[in-house]
Amino acid sequence: MAMEKGIPLPELPDFGEPPARSPLTEALASVRINPRWPLGIGALAVMLGAGVCSALWLTTDPEPHRAWPVGLVGVFFGVGLFFHYFLTRPATR
Repeated sequence: MAMEKGIPLPELPDFGEPPARSPLTEALASVRINPRWPLGIGALAVMLGAGVCSALWLTTDPEPHRAWPVGLVGVFFGVGLFFHYFLTRPATR
């Protein structure tokens, strides 16, 4: 409506240069994360969970022997990370 009436539009302010980034921000921006990290952490979690399962299952003491499924938490966490990688992996050419 202002243009129709011949009223000039206000100019946008010039903000100048962007503020300087802190050294911590610069350091974090330069870090590259390997896109295959879920595979490594998943393999570690599966092996750790399987080790806990087998150690608790093989013990002769009846109390820890009944708690062997606790290690399945690590196993399924690792399997979940495998699924995460396969569902979100970069496209191959």
